[in-house]
Amino acid sequence: MKQRREAIVNRDIFDLPELLEAHRLPLRIDVVEKDEVFDDVGSLDAELAISYPEPREQSITFEITVKGQGREIRKKSLAHVTVVACLDKGIRYVAGLNPNSWLSVRFDAGFEEEIPHLLAVELVEITAQAIRFRILEGRYKGELAQISNSPRRDYLRQEVGVRREAAQMVLRSGVQRLQIGGVGEFSVMVDPRNPIPRGTYRVEIPDEPHDKGAPYLDRAKYARTWFRIGDQGDRYLHTGEVTVGCATVNAVESWDEICKVLLRSRLDSQAVGTLEVLP
Repeated sequence: MKQRREAIVNRDIFDLPELLEAHRLPLRIDVVEKDEVFDDVGSLDAELAISYPEPREQSITFEITVKGQGREIRKKSLAHVTVVACLDKGIRYVAGLNPNSWLSVRFDAGFEEEIPHLLAVELVEITAQAIRFRILEGRYKGELAQISNSPRRDYLRQEVGVRREAAQMVLRSGVQRLQIGGVGEFSVMVDPRNPIPRGTYRVEIPDEPHDKGAPYLDRAKYARTWFRIGDQGDRYLHTGEVTVGCATVNAVESWDEICKVLLRSRLDSQAVGTLEVLP
């Protein structure tokens, strides 16, 4: 029997998406030391007690007696196996998409739609085939949906510091300039025949991919990502070279920079910030 050997396995053995109280997980641990003639083996039935909600990482080390076989039948060794339980709130963000930044998901209600980059979801169930989750914000807030587990699981990521404060924007229609706090000032187009009335508006989380932005995808990855101005109607903040009642950023190459900020910003679960429209 070989002594003082260490093996790091680092394998997931159990996943419980909705742990709402203390949980005791039954374990069967088998240790096998491979040998040319006889394998040395040891087994242990145990329980892993998981507390909730703290601490976030809990570990326990089990001691297993490994018995020799064949000519080493009288020999024994001890194996120490450490099992770690990691708790998190199950919050994930849509990310890692290329090239169009929208994730296609199947809703429990039976339809398929796309949800935007950095939208927050909460894991509900994970199987070998699918990842099921609840959407926490935006147009489909509260809805249950799923994606296939592999390889698309990489599109739901646990980000640290993914959010920033609500975006503060000012549109000066007369000079056709858009100012975004902490980002900069950009050229915009407004429709003189259908201007946005003066006032302060909520700017919503993107609702769906807008195909009218597709002609600009070679210049802006997020060209199909539009932000509705107000909580109803069809006025949007978007990029392009044509405007019909919207605020259109015609510096198309700047749109990705703007989107990267707005998609991280939150006023609440439905809006990324506010837009003040001045003459």
